[in-house]
Amino acid sequence: MSWKSLLVASEWRSKLYNFMEEKYAGIIEQLKKVSENRITPGREDMFNAFNLCDLNQVRIVLIGQDPYHSRKKSGHRVAHGLSFSYLNESESDTFIPPSLENIFKEIKKTVYSNDDSKVHKDFYNTNLTRWAKQNVLLLNVALTAEYGIANKHTVYWSSFSQKVLKLLNDKTDPICIILLGSEAKKYSEYFDVSKHKILKAGHPSPLNSNNDFLDSGVFEEARKWLKITYNQDIIW
Repeated sequence: MSWKSLLVASEWRSKLYNFMEEKYAGIIEQLKKVSENRITPGREDMFNAFNLCDLNQVRIVLIGQDPYHSRKKSGHRVAHGLSFSYLNESESDTFIPPSLENIFKEIKKTVYSNDDSKVHKDFYNTNLTRWAKQNVLLLNVALTAEYGIANKHTVYWSSFSQKVLKLLNDKTDPICIILLGSEAKKYSEYFDVSKHKILKAGHPSPLNSNNDFLDSGVFEEARKWLKITYNQDIIW
C-alpha cells in the first residue's frame, strides 16, 4: 500500500514528500519482519493523527510514545493512530485504559471543576477523534507497535518523528506542546521555547510513583493559552 494513499492531508504530505519517498520503504521493510496481524494499528490508520489535523491546523500537540499494544479478545485493534486514544469495539464496550482514565480525571477536576453539569455527553468517550478535529495533533513518536511488546517499533520511526517535530517547530504560528512523562519531556529540546509553549507533567499512568500528573493543570493551561493566543476555546 503506497504511503500516498495513506497520508492524504495536503500540507503534511507536501512537507514530508521527500522524506517519505526516501525513507518509507525502509520503515515498511522493518515492519515486514513481523506478521502484519501482530502490528497495530492497521496500516490504514497509521497516519490518522496527521489526516485529522493537517500541519497548518495544529494548535496543540499531545505527544505519546507508541500505540496501545493490546487488543480485544475478539482480535479487535484498540489503537487507531491517535496518542492515548482507545477504540472500543462497540458502544456497549466502555472500558477506559488507566492512563486515559487519569487524563479524564485531571481534565474534569481542573477544567470543569468536578462539576458534572459542565461535562459534555461524550466526555468519557475513549475515541479522541473529537480532540483531533479541534486542532490537537495526537502524536505517537512511533506510529506502530507489536502486540504485547512496548516501544519495540520506536527505533523504526525515530527519523520520521524527528522530521515531524522539526516541521512543527518550524511553523510560523505558535503551538502548545503537552509532554507527559520523562520520555516525552525529552522532546522539548526540539522546540524553540521563545516561540512555542511547552507544558510538562508526569505520566498519567497509575504506575507513576511520583504522582506528578493529577492536579498538574496542563490541560487547563493549554486551554487558557489557546484562548489568549488564538481567541479559541477547546472542548476537552
